[in-house]
Amino acid sequence: VDTIYAKTENKKYPFKYSVAMKGKLDKFYNYINETTIVISIEEILNSRKIEYDKLHRNLDILLPCAFTDIQDLIIEFHQPIRVINQEILKKDMANALGSYKFELIPLEGNKLHLISTYVIKDELIKKSSFGNLDEINEASNEMSNSRIILGIKK
Repeated sequence: VDTIYAKTENKKYPFKYSVAMKGKLDKFYNYINETTIVISIEEILNSRKIEYDKLHRNLDILLPCAFTDIQDLIIEFHQPIRVINQEILKKDMANALGSYKFELIPLEGNKLHLISTYVIKDELIKKSSFGNLDEINEASNEMSNSRIILGIKK
């Protein structure tokens, strides 16, 4: 990361903050051939989520505040690109506990906009809602384990 800008800050509960960064990513992609690039979403997004021990957790989960993790990333390439597998790189699920949404939006000719939004609405996750938490986490994991396949336009 070259530069970090603190955009907003809130010193009152629930301690909301926003950070903007500008930098360069070293080798976050792999070439399949001269015109095809593969990017691992897990390598460029640091998805945070609420996790628990499924075998031994017997109590509700109490968070210090409602939980939201939004990652918004724009990647600029040196050459024009097109997303080959864009139709499978979209997720939008919600349930009573929260939601997970992933979007990949091509911008201009050589930029990609990735948005990952993980939301838990309440501070208390009851044991009876662990199934809902699992659904949200599975949606997040599915997208984290996905790959973006790009074609380089020449």
